[in-house]
Amino acid sequence: MKTLCLVLMTLPILGTVFEPPAEIHSVQLTDWPADRGGNGHIYEAVESPAGITWNDAEVYATAHGGYLATITSPEENAFVFKLVDDADFWLESPHGDSLGPWLGGTKSPGFTQPGEGWEWGHNEGPFTYTNWNQRKPDNEGGHKNHLSFYAQGKGQREPGWTDQASSTLLHGFVVEYDANPLPQSLGHVALFAVCMTGLAVGGCLLFLLLRKRSKGEAVEK
Repeated sequence: MKTLCLVLMTLPILGTVFEPPAEIHSVQLTDWPADRGGNGHIYEAVESPAGITWNDAEVYATAHGGYLATITSPEENAFVFKLVDDADFWLESPHGDSLGPWLGGTKSPGFTQPGEGWEWGHNEGPFTYTNWNQRKPDNEGGHKNHLSFYAQGKGQREPGWTDQASSTLLHGFVVEYDANPLPQSLGHVALFAVCMTGLAVGGCLLFLLLRKRSKGEAVEK
């Protein structure tokens, strides 16, 4: 009986451990070739219908071998914006404007002015190029220390930027890779294999228990 209880307790744990991650859709990997004026890097537009914070977006990027996009020229800004110029990546805010995907910029602590102290991740240092939208950044509330695309007006999409609180649940983000990461399909295959392994272990435990109980009942008879 104790063994049966152990198995029944194990199955829910397996289901929790091997539960697929929250709904996130990677649209595609897109390269920006050097022979076309690019930097040779690869970009991934990622959609998050349920919303995602800046920190969680960064965790995703790092776990996949990349980093949230760092934009250092008008050409790169236009290229990255084109990847997310789709309503699925944008969120209509209660104030009547539109919030776009996360980018890799952060504001360092200790700077009092909204436009001061901004720098890129991936050790790329302070901003040398900016594309703030009109009247942005504003640091409303005193805690808007992360960067995203932004457009004035409901249902609009523009390549301008705004400062945003890291806890805001935006509908997407852009990952940048210095080199081509491993094919995403390998990650999906690995996840499927792990899930199936968990189910197989639970099934084997249950089978062995039932077999043991059947032999015990046969001996008693």
